[in-house]
Amino acid sequence: MSVNAFLTPSTEPRRKRRLRLGSWALAGLPAVVLAYLPQIDLQPGASMPGAWFIPALQAVVWILCAAALLAAVVFLACRRIVAAVLLIIAVGFAASASRVHDATPELRAAAEQLKDAPDVRILSVNALYGGVDARALAAEVTERKVDVLVLQEATEDLLDRLEAQPGFKDALPYRTGDLPEQGADGTAILSAGLLAEEEPAWPDGGRHFEQRTAVVKLPGHRPFRIMAVHTLPPMADAGIWRSELQALGEYQRARTDLPLLVAGDFNAGHGMPGFRAAVKGLDDAARVAGWIPRPTWPDRPLPLSQIDHVLVRGLAPAQWDTVDLPGTDHRGLAVTLRAPAAK
Repeated sequence: MSVNAFLTPSTEPRRKRRLRLGSWALAGLPAVVLAYLPQIDLQPGASMPGAWFIPALQAVVWILCAAALLAAVVFLACRRIVAAVLLIIAVGFAASASRVHDATPELRAAAEQLKDAPDVRILSVNALYGGVDARALAAEVTERKVDVLVLQEATEDLLDRLEAQPGFKDALPYRTGDLPEQGADGTAILSAGLLAEEEPAWPDGGRHFEQRTAVVKLPGHRPFRIMAVHTLPPMADAGIWRSELQALGEYQRARTDLPLLVAGDFNAGHGMPGFRAAVKGLDDAARVAGWIPRPTWPDRPLPLSQIDHVLVRGLAPAQWDTVDLPGTDHRGLAVTLRAPAAK
């Protein structure tokens, strides 16, 4: 038997000890950052230089989790068990906070009551300065028999091009008000049924992008409210972005008289405490597609983060999928909901 077998930790070669401690430090610091990252929140309205970097990292927390798991495999192969375990535990904490959360028992019970209700088909698309391919978008609307189309970064020119496509105007004859001629500010709701636009969801309709709300009465359904969302990206001003998420949460929790659909480009995802607080009390339609968020942005070359969402209360998610459209950097969301039938 080798004499080395009887060596105590105190007589272990110094080099091996340094390697062991080094592996713990190499894994430990990233593990702490990863585990804590989805819990770091920003103060609404407080703009600090570089604060955008926090939500930027939170937006790709699942990629960081995958990288941590890969590093854990490497540590295991090198027999650095403690380092690997630290990373795996961190991934567990981060994934648990950042996953698509299941509906609350109350929301799930309400959805169960709607399992035999008629379908409502929703399509939400960021049109990228109105540049989305109108023919492809109109084809999606007619082929999917969309009842409600929610557009962010919409322009009057885009609406003109859509209405020129065969069957589009007949499919969605009702819409919210005038849009800008160009730019990213415009938001629109188009519907197969009567639509009554309400006062803007936020003061002045949103500080930068329009936030529109409307009550829709589709044939065969009871009325429900739609809130079309487009928040400022945190890279532009993280304080304003966080304030808009706070306003979104306050608005949706104050509107309980009708079933509610909240859809659009939130520029935020499940890895961000501000988003989770804003959508508290809503049922994320993405849960029917699994608990790992499916990225919606950027569309090319590879989606990295889910920042587009459809959330509901008083409606039941049935199907959720992404839609690849030319001319935009987001993937659209095609969602089927069960909605209360008209009495």
